[in-house]
Amino acid sequence: MRLLLCSLLCLSPLAATESRVVPFRLYTAFQHDPPAEVLSAIRTELEQLMAPIGWDINWTSLSDAKGVTSKALAIVRFKGDCNLHSGAPNIELPHRLGETFVEKGEMLPFSTIYCDVIRSLLTTPLMLSQAQNPDYLFGRAVARVVAHELFHILTGQKGHAAQGLAQEQLTAQELLSNTLRFQFDQVQSLRIKLVPILLATNESVVERDETSGYRTYILSGCSGCHGTAGQGTPWGPSLQGPGKTYDSTTLEMWLKNRRSEMYRRARMLDVEWPSLERGQIDALADYLMILGKHPVQSSSVAR
Repeated sequence: MRLLLCSLLCLSPLAATESRVVPFRLYTAFQHDPPAEVLSAIRTELEQLMAPIGWDINWTSLSDAKGVTSKALAIVRFKGDCNLHSGAPNIELPHRLGETFVEKGEMLPFSTIYCDVIRSLLTTPLMLSQAQNPDYLFGRAVARVVAHELFHILTGQKGHAAQGLAQEQLTAQELLSNTLRFQFDQVQSLRIKLVPILLATNESVVERDETSGYRTYILSGCSGCHGTAGQGTPWGPSLQGPGKTYDSTTLEMWLKNRRSEMYRRARMLDVEWPSLERGQIDALADYLMILGKHPVQSSSVAR
């Protein structure tokens, strides 16, 4: 089945500069409330898919938006029934898994995910496989369609890649596999778009002229495990606070150690291990040292 550009979505205009990191805000609206296990799988998988990029996702129901905005946002509507155990899917043409609309050459900030089409595609393979957790696998597949749409939204790219989550066609086998992820070049495209948004929301970094170290921190993938402000995530500890010291020599030793817990966690998340030149390591160490002394506030992430 062909996966076309999905979701109307675009970056919101930059508001007044704030001295805190603003997460990526994802507004969602379901035509029918999905089962709890499906919803949990959608959220968990999407957070893991976006983790290597460094995006902190703040989940907000569209009905609860109440004018709250962010530096980066997406509005995703789930049309149809995201419940495998409902009746026969009501499929309307065209048979797309999701859709992104473009206006005057620009990606708009709204997405539509067609749950009935995804159900139609996956019900038979799930039955034949006799999966023990079909709701989880279905929710994971839906999250991958959402991630595909977010790639178009965040990068502004209308074209598709040959492989990975950004490819044009995603089969049932790929949606149900354990290995479908963004390719490294796709991750880098998303990180590059993340940097200016974070700099626009992080006034203190710009004032201290640490943009070189901060860019290295984001583009190398450090933020994927440790958060966009080094605040820590479920996948990596906080880098902030007193008692945290970093120097170029120690940092270089860490990056060369392929047997460390840090390396193991990065590979588990499919984060490409950074290969940095000495100048980049020096800039990164300088940023981490200042971060330890002067933590940057990070807004809480709704889970």
